[in-house]
Amino acid sequence: MSLIKGKIGGTVTYDTKLGYSVTRGIGLRTAPFTAPELENQKGTSLVTMFLKPVMEVIRIGFKNIPPGKPWHPYNYASSVLKLNAVKVNGAVKKIDYAKVVFSIGSIPEPKNPTVKLLDNRLHFGWEADLDTDGTNSNDRVMIVAYFPQILKALYLLNGAKRTEEKEILPLTDFSENTVIETYIFYVSMDGKTLSNTSYTGQVIVDINT
Repeated sequence: MSLIKGKIGGTVTYDTKLGYSVTRGIGLRTAPFTAPELENQKGTSLVTMFLKPVMEVIRIGFKNIPPGKPWHPYNYASSVLKLNAVKVNGAVKKIDYAKVVFSIGSIPEPKNPTVKLLDNRLHFGWEADLDTDGTNSNDRVMIVAYFPQILKALYLLNGAKRTEEKEILPLTDFSENTVIETYIFYVSMDGKTLSNTSYTGQVIVDINT
């Protein structure tokens, strides 16, 4: 059965990138937005700005869409972030960086991950943990360093193997004190499976020390 695409009366039908058709009404809205709608718009804007510098990361970290969900990785990441990491403080909404995730998966998370700043580089460490079911010596780490003050990020998409237990992320030179939020997770050698994200904490660059 064929389906007519395009504008018909007060509706428009089109194909999405995922291969299914959508029909929606068109027209101008005259009613004012409700308070919940306005709050949702604020949350959406906040999430959009946060995700912009890490699009390459979430295309990998959120590639495994839950069955039955007509999403792509960005929709998936946005939904998870809004649900878990958008913090409301009175009329102010902000990101709770300790609850941000860049991946969801079934591989066990890095065990006892750490990070420290040394010589303008972030030194990440973890335990291989090969005795835990679901681990593989060829799993590789992915690392994210997020700079909330400027909405920028540095990351490694194909870092050290699980068994190497360390990775280094070089940083740019800093002209002012800077906050860095850090994260680590695993991706399998074939790129098909991942771990959940581990938050490795906040690092502060103090140019006066």
